[in-house]
Amino acid sequence: MTEPTYRQALAHGLQLVWRHKQLWLLGFFATFLGQVGLTDFIVKFFVVTKQYVAYPLLFQTPRLLKIVGQGFVDMELSADQWLWLTWLGIFFLAAFFMLVFVATASQGALISGISTFIKRPHKGHINTENAWKEGRRHFGRLFFLQILKRVVLWALVTVVGFGLFVAVTTTSRVDHVLFSFLFLLGGLFAVILSFIFLYSAAYVVIEEYGVSEALRASWRLFINHWLVSLEIGFILFLANLIAGAIVGVGMVFFVLELAVVWFFGLFVGGPIFWSIGLLVASAIFVTFVIFLGTLLTTFTTSVWTYLFMKMHKEGIRSRLVHLFRHV
Repeated sequence: MTEPTYRQALAHGLQLVWRHKQLWLLGFFATFLGQVGLTDFIVKFFVVTKQYVAYPLLFQTPRLLKIVGQGFVDMELSADQWLWLTWLGIFFLAAFFMLVFVATASQGALISGISTFIKRPHKGHINTENAWKEGRRHFGRLFFLQILKRVVLWALVTVVGFGLFVAVTTTSRVDHVLFSFLFLLGGLFAVILSFIFLYSAAYVVIEEYGVSEALRASWRLFINHWLVSLEIGFILFLANLIAGAIVGVGMVFFVLELAVVWFFGLFVGGPIFWSIGLLVASAIFVTFVIFLGTLLTTFTTSVWTYLFMKMHKEGIRSRLVHLFRHV
């Protein structure tokens, strides 16, 4: 048996995305979970440290909650209006939890369907109904992993954000150097975190591990294949950059489309034409971004699932190590 290569993993991912379009719906919902990695770390870092007030905002949370509560008290609404507002809040809360459930179960269904196809490729198709049942069955453990992942990431981002707050409020170069080191260390830890939780989800769905057992096994798998994980993570990071570039090109076309609508609106007259054009153009662009995100989620899940099964069962050698041995 030949050793699996990254090219085979990427080709396998592309093949699954193209030939098994029934996975797209699962990929669409799984996209809402996001990805924990360097990109997510940087995004959350800038959210937390906006205007360098990460910790002051944290300290002001009770006051902010008091202001929000007072705002509700000051609202002059009738009993019927309060009832409708309460039901509206319950509706949105239920919709949110339903989305979380479907997104988490879809992630499990993707992993289950892809792993089953890898084990039995001769069948030629993926039974999404069985995959969805597996996703629902593993919802509890996958949901706990999602919560744990976000708690750890936010704790990491908060610590690094506090480092930035200290760095910008002092003139000491030592503090600036320490923050740079802390930021790089935080980014590296976020990347490792993404590998651990990706492997943990696979262990839960494919191997039926419990959460603690899956985390321990994932750590051992990462230690044994840390360079492989970093290499394929870098490749998929490039895929994310390419997807981002495509979205950028789409944004250019979106702006051009708005310019054309505005130009014709000058001749047609009236804001209705402009409003309809803006609505249609925005809908097209949002649909395009969602579709691209769906394909990317399905592709990356396919690649990681393929590599997990090969690393777990057969082992994979690093391409860099292989290259240097032949130099």
